[in-house]
Amino acid sequence: MSGSSGSMLAQYNNPDSSDLSIMRKILVFAILLTALAFGIDALDRKDDMPDMERRLMERLNVAPLAEYKDRDFGFVARYPDIFVKNNDTTGRYFGCSRFDFWQLTIECYVVYDRKERGFREYMDSIASAMKADSCRRRGNSFVVSSPLYEDGMLIDGFRYYAKYVKGDNVWFVYALHYPAAYSKSLGRLFSLVDGWQVWK
Repeated sequence: MSGSSGSMLAQYNNPDSSDLSIMRKILVFAILLTALAFGIDALDRKDDMPDMERRLMERLNVAPLAEYKDRDFGFVARYPDIFVKNNDTTGRYFGCSRFDFWQLTIECYVVYDRKERGFREYMDSIASAMKADSCRRRGNSFVVSSPLYEDGMLIDGFRYYAKYVKGDNVWFVYALHYPAAYSKSLGRLFSLVDGWQVWK
């Protein structure tokens, strides 16, 4: 009788091992579920690029590069072949060529510096005229980033990113006009501007 009582007392003092096993499984499952929820939330915050921006970036990144060579000045410009040449450039600049895709425009042209200013003075004049928030010199060139102005008027929501390369009393320009809201999608275009060589 006493042996039976001891066995019952041991069962009372120690919860059933199967109950402990279930509790452990529930706890592990809850921890894994919480970790999964945090992981999904982190991915959502990291991949916050809207669908239109993503599709634009994909199209720009996979498009083969076309090459344009100006017959008057001899400069060469490369651009994604989804851009279409716009022939309506009369009177804008010397040697001007314009390529359009959606709300994006690439322009290549030549500017004569009739005042024959030095490098620094000319760069500062462009930065001032464009109200640039960034202007960086790179050897015989500089890259400017600013709001977009046309005929002195601010084009709301658009920006200007261009490289100016010094020649003999002229400046060769490769410029990108783009919607500011889509700047995250345009890494390839910015790289084309930064790496542009006038004669390859």
